Amino acid sequence: MNDKTIRNIIVILILIALVVIAVKVIGKIVAVLFPVAVVIIAAYIVYRFVTGKKFP
Repeated sequence: MNDKTIRNIIVILILIALVVIAVKVIGKIVAVLFPVAVVIIAAYIVYRFVTGKKFP
């Protein structure tokens, strides 16, 4: 194998590792933010219901 082939293999392996790390980090962020978003939406709906404002 020549240097270019070895270099390409190393670059591909690093790219795969970075994609796996990015997916794990995004998964953890979504796991934290999704429940917060649900609570915020529920609070907004209750606020609109209690104040009597009509939904657009």
